[in-house]
Amino acid sequence: MFTEITDTQFKKQIIFLLNNNWTGKSDMYFPLQNSINIERRYIFKLRNFNYLFYRKNTQETLRAILFLFLDKNAENTAVIILKDFTIYKIDLNCSRDYYNNSIFDISYTPKEICIYDTFFISGKKINKYSFIDRISEAETFKHNILNSEIPIVITEYTRELKDISSPIEDGTEVFMIPNDLPIITGVNYSCFKWKPSNLITFSLLVKEEQDDILLYSTIFKNETLFAKIHNSDPEGSKYTNFIKNLEGYTPGCIIDVNVSDKMEILNVNTFKTIPSTIRSIEKIMTIKRENLSLNELDF
Repeated sequence: MFTEITDTQFKKQIIFLLNNNWTGKSDMYFPLQNSINIERRYIFKLRNFNYLFYRKNTQETLRAILFLFLDKNAENTAVIILKDFTIYKIDLNCSRDYYNNSIFDISYTPKEICIYDTFFISGKKINKYSFIDRISEAETFKHNILNSEIPIVITEYTRELKDISSPIEDGTEVFMIPNDLPIITGVNYSCFKWKPSNLITFSLLVKEEQDDILLYSTIFKNETLFAKIHNSDPEGSKYTNFIKNLEGYTPGCIIDVNVSDKMEILNVNTFKTIPSTIRSIEKIMTIKRENLSLNELDF
């Protein structure tokens, strides 16, 4: 059974090695690319460039990195790294070449790893390869695994959006990846994702001020007050009581929020450590107003 790595120094060494190979950064940095919610102004890219499409359940799976490397004793080591830097060591028997540093973009559950992209393979940086070639490298890797304690699968993609346009299950997003552009770390403005706009949410930091609730966003990594809920107001009292009774609630936690006709508090987000930025919330409200359907993106 795979085990969590809790030794702080070893975790730092793993993240340092990961970023030293892939990004050149030396701090605790999670080096995956982030797709953006598609807006109407980006549709021209889908029409003029070679895009590929796949589904991903982002609600029931965790975004993670599969990293294969040699530890300080030159022992084969395979780990799953989550966005909050929780790290699990797994038993993975494959060619030793892959342990000369291989990095995969995955989704993770305790029952399965699904590979969605490949950054490094056997010590070679391949972020400038086409998406199809990067996935082919992942498929070759999978075929060369002799044994893994957790099943590993490769994402299924299509060249036609209509092939996956219906139905869209709850928790599933459609990703749109350019075949011919390199992948980068951080926000990639040429990679898109879509889900029904009424399901797009954002996150806020909760603080208490006597009986009132303060909700914070961020601007340039600085906390900024987004809303104040007054407990003295009858409607506000409903919100404050609801928030304080959420499962996992503590002052200083992150909550997920949706906005339609009014603000809807959803749940405590135990995975995020910082709230959404004001800029990202503005973007989300724009996307909600546009209310793009998947049919409008298919042509």
